[in-house]
Amino acid sequence: MWSINDGKKLRNVELLALGDRYVGKTALLRRFGRQPFTFESYHTTVGLDIVRRVVSTDKDNSVCVKIWDTAGQERFHTVTRTVYQRCSGAMVVFDLGNRQSFLNVHAWVERLNQNAPANIIKCLVGNKADIAEREVTTEEAQKVAEFLDMPYFETSASVGMNVDSTVAWFVQEVCASAEASTDSDRTTLSTMPSVEDLGAEGKRKARSSCAC
Repeated sequence: MWSINDGKKLRNVELLALGDRYVGKTALLRRFGRQPFTFESYHTTVGLDIVRRVVSTDKDNSVCVKIWDTAGQERFHTVTRTVYQRCSGAMVVFDLGNRQSFLNVHAWVERLNQNAPANIIKCLVGNKADIAEREVTTEEAQKVAEFLDMPYFETSASVGMNVDSTVAWFVQEVCASAEASTDSDRTTLSTMPSVEDLGAEGKRKARSSCAC
C-alpha cells in the first residue's frame, strides 16, 4: 500500500513482534523507533503497542515501518489476533539468556501460522546478544530457524546491535514480494486474449459472463 508524504510515494510496511514476556520486544521497538532506551523506562506491554519510523530504501523510496508490539500474556492473545492479518512480516523473539523463551518459539510460530496470512514473511530473533552468559547458542538457534524455514538474527536492544539491519531485511523482503506480485498480475493481464482474439463464440461468452 502506498500513501503520499511531502509529494513522494510512501509505502506502509507493518510488522509484528511475537514472543514471551521479558524477551525484550518493547526494548527492540524503542531502539528502532529511536526512542530513549533505559532499563528504568522498560515496561511490560499491556495489550498492544506500536512504533513508527520512516526509512529509505536502496531504490530511493520512503517506507513507513510500523511494528506492532504484542503482549506475551495469554490473556491478550485474543486481542492481538486481529493484528496478524494486517501485517506483512513477523519476528518471533526469544531471550538468549532464557532457554524457556527459546523452547516456546515453536508455540509462537504455530500461533502465527494459524492466524496470519500464508505468505507472511517471518524470521527468528535471538535478543540480548550482548549478555555474558547465554542459555542458547547461536548454532542451536540457527538449526531451529532452519527447521522452521526462516532466517535467524541476533540482536541487542541495549547496545543497538543488528536492530536496524533486521528491520531493513524485512523492508527489503516485503517490498520485493509486493513487486513480484505486481509483476505477476501484469503478466497475467498481458497474456489474457482480447475479445477480438476470441472469435464470435468467445465474444458471446465474454458478454454473457460480464458482471456489469
